[in-house]
Amino acid sequence: MKKIVSVIIALSVTVTALAVIIDKLYKKALSGMPAAADNFRS
Repeated sequence: MKKIVSVIIALSVTVTALAVIIDKLYKKALSGMPAAADNFRS
């Protein structure tokens, strides 16, 4: 039972870290391409 819990915790930590990294890359890409960002929003 403990092993399942630790696997779930490890997965959630990994997913959270990936989400933060993707968010930073996404914002960097948006700031690097203002025209593309404007087209994407509209």
